Order: sequence, then C-alpha cells, then structure tokens
Amino acid sequence: MNNNLIFCYGSLKQGYHNHEVISFDFDTHSKNKGYDYLGKAKTVDKFVMYDMGSFPAISFDENGKQVSGELYAVDDATFDLLDTLEGYPEHYNRKLVKLDVDEDIEAWIYFYDPESVDDTMEVLTIQSDVYEWEY
Repeated sequence: MNNNLIFCYGSLKQGYHNHEVISFDFDTHSKNKGYDYLGKAKTVDKFVMYDMGSFPAISFDENGKQVSGELYAVDDATFDLLDTLEGYPEHYNRKLVKLDVDEDIEAWIYFYDPESVDDTMEVLTIQSDVYEWEY
C-alpha cells in the first residue's frame, strides 16, 4: 500500500539521477509498483536551499523561501530505500510538513538540521520567492 507521502525537491524528482530509487524495482528489474506520482506542490514552511553539486540540501529558516517539488505516495519498502539514500537520520533528517496544495496535506521532507549547516555550504541564490532546484 502506497501510504507514505514524500515531498521531493531535488535529485529524486522526475528526470534526475536518483528518481530510479522511487520508480524502479531493483529486485524485479521492472517498474516499481510501490509509488504513485501525485503532482507538483510547494512547502508552506520556508527554507534556505544549499547547492551541494549534484543535489540540493535545505534547512528550515523562517526568513527563507518556499520550496517547489513533487509529491509521491510510496510503499514502506520504497520509503526504507529513500531513508537509506538520504542517510536518515545521520546525514539528513526528515519531518512531516504542510504543503501548499488544494487539500490540507502533510508529507515527509528530508532536510539538514540547522546545526549541520557549515560555512562551506553555498546558499542557492535565486530571484524568485520559491526555490525550484534544477541541475
């Protein structure tokens, strides 16, 4: 059952290098039936986004910007794979956040704790009020 809502804002989005973790079943070497793409969304909470090279990282910041991304419903096995990819809880943390969509929806988002951010991390500079990561 695909009952875990996940908000993806970086390399897990369609067309990016980590999307196969969601879309491909590595056991059967076929399309993963353990996910549903639910559409585009953006966060209600505000973040700072960091350019980490081939992927972004975000950290909660009330003076930051909303983040645009994709919403998925995934099964427990896919959720476990995502936790492994994101290095949860040692590398990234995750939390339920509200999304700015037609319904009142909360989804899991992977983020850096503010204590994990250091001076070497480059803040993504954009002109928009909403971060939309592109590589």
